[in-house]
Amino acid sequence: MLLTQHFVFHVVALKLRLFLTFFKKYLRILMGKDWHSVLSVCFDDASTMAGKIGGVQTKCKEQYSSIKYVHCYAHCLNLALVDSVCDKSKNSNRNKLVFNFFGTIQFIYNFIESSAMRHAILEKISKDVGIKLLTLKSCSITRWVCRAEAVKSVLNNYEVLLLAIEEICESSSVLEMCAKGMGLKYQLKNFDFIFGLYLLNPILNSILKTSSLLQSPNMDLVLAINSVQSLVQNLEAMRNNDL
Repeated sequence: MLLTQHFVFHVVALKLRLFLTFFKKYLRILMGKDWHSVLSVCFDDASTMAGKIGGVQTKCKEQYSSIKYVHCYAHCLNLALVDSVCDKSKNSNRNKLVFNFFGTIQFIYNFIESSAMRHAILEKISKDVGIKLLTLKSCSITRWVCRAEAVKSVLNNYEVLLLAIEEICESSSVLEMCAKGMGLKYQLKNFDFIFGLYLLNPILNSILKTSSLLQSPNMDLVLAINSVQSLVQNLEAMRNNDL
């Protein structure tokens, strides 16, 4: 255990040194700048990056003490979204529709993509019915870009998925797989899931646009704040729309 911990520590330390060496060369050679030209550094709040003892922000401040650390706005957006859906409080009375919805989205991905045979059945049926498949995506915990793509793919592939799952259940000789398929088919036809599919698709697409913008190379603090505020206003408009 101690050897493993020491090994991990040395790997992290090596990566930090390589990062700082690369960044220093990037500043000097490609940009013609030095550390005194760096106003701030921006990344997530993992201890490796944001740690005040041995994190990247501390190593950067050792080069120039006036450098400020800014928590990545795209990461903040992801954290806020995760907290809004995945409430871990035991006494929470929050509606579980969205939480359960994403569970079903992930179950679809696991059921189809964990087997080359089941994936082949999905592709065959898509050709038979003339619907172009979108690649199924897994639900990432922090990268909500993947969640937007996952929901979009299920919405696009909905009819094909139902037919494929039905054929999988009829052709499979594994009782457990048949039971999982029947349960998944039931979930896909459930009102709450269909409602969540059409509710969350436009919401996640708006979030995706803002998340992508926050990660653009030309992003600055003012534009980041305006982008997040615009997203909030857009979501409030969706919520208040009676149509």
